[in-house]
Parts: sequence; structure tokens; C-alpha cells
Amino acid sequence: MKNPSFQAAQTAEMKTVLGADKKLIGILRNEGRPVSVSLPLAAIESVRSFQDVLDELSIEGKINVAHKATSSLALISAIKGHATIDVASEAELANALEVGFASSDISATGPKSTKFLKQLVDHETTIIIDSLGELNRLIALLRRDNEVTVLLRITRTLLNIPSIDKKSRFGFDQENLSQALSLIQAQKSIKFRGIAFHLDSQSIEERQYAVRQSLDLLIDIQAA
Repeated sequence: MKNPSFQAAQTAEMKTVLGADKKLIGILRNEGRPVSVSLPLAAIESVRSFQDVLDELSIEGKINVAHKATSSLALISAIKGHATIDVASEAELANALEVGFASSDISATGPKSTKFLKQLVDHETTIIIDSLGELNRLIALLRRDNEVTVLLRITRTLLNIPSIDKKSRFGFDQENLSQALSLIQAQKSIKFRGIAFHLDSQSIEERQYAVRQSLDLLIDIQAA
């Protein structure tokens, strides 16, 4: 039995790259190592397609692209103006600033060193806080002239469908969330923007449930 042959869909940009096979082979021989090829137009088209879905559903919001998905400055530069960017290290922050992202279009996720936190404070980016310890370190760095926007990352246990018992290493449970909100309320320099979460699942059902839980949680916070 002959195996079926599958042909991946190709954009005009991909066809141009694939058509330059002699040039690509020359680059590979010259570099002597694996080489990645960035497709900036494909990235822009992906963002636009996602935005079209949001528009169709009458959902307002920003599309946030994770820098960690690529090391290509050309690609990061291409999406500027089409999406905001998520950074998870000092190097990624430097790249985002280098290609011209405004501080208001940069958010930072993941565990952060005190040095990284200070850079985020200095540039007044949005900071997604993972823990009480990180929040306390952030507060210690604030000056009177600072204004920092934060989101609080919620732990998996607050978002799970009742039949699921997965846990996450980072994020706030109900008790720590209440403490964090009290700390933020006492800080004039901190603007609480909302909550964030990450699910290690491709399940649409789990994601829908997590969004509903998050919205209910936000309503409770607003009512408090």
C-alpha cells in the first residue's frame, strides 16, 4: 500500500523562499550549521486572521504574541503595529525595545529576577505577577514617580473543570490572591489591570471553562 502524499499549504512568501533553493543551499554550506528561515508576512497574516475572528465575534481586545516562539528580530519587528508582545527575559525585553515596541505594548510573564523586574519598572511595561514573593519584590523597587500596570496570574487549581486535578507551579490560589489584592490596594503606584492564566492543555472545553472562571473571579474582585 502506497503512503498518501500530503502537500502543506504554501503562501506566496513560502513559495518565494522554496524557489530560492540554490541560494538556501549556499547559505547552509557557508554557515555550516542549521539555519532557520523567518516568514514575517506569514506572521502578520496569522495575526490578522486571529483579529478577523475576534471582530466577527464582536470581541474587543489585543493580540499578544510571545517572543519566546522565535529569536528572529525581523519577525518581531514585522508584528509591531499589528500585535503587542510578551517577553519573558531581559534579552527579550531588550529586543522588543530595540525594534520599537512602545512600553504600553509590552507585557512580561514568567518568573522574574529582581534585576529583570527593575527593568520592567523603569520602562513601565505591563507585568504579570506570578507569586506573592514576586509582588513584594516589585513593591520594594517602586519609587514615587513610578506607575506600573500589573495582572495577577491565577493558578491552575482555580480554573480546573471539577473532574480535573492538574496543578501549576506558578500563580495565585484563592488565599494568596486575596493577600495580593490587599497589597496592591495599598500601593498608589500600582494599577491593577486584571488576571492572567496559562493552561497546558489543548482542550477547548477546559479553556472555555477557565475563561468563565476567570470572568466570574474578576466580577467578584470588582464587587469587593
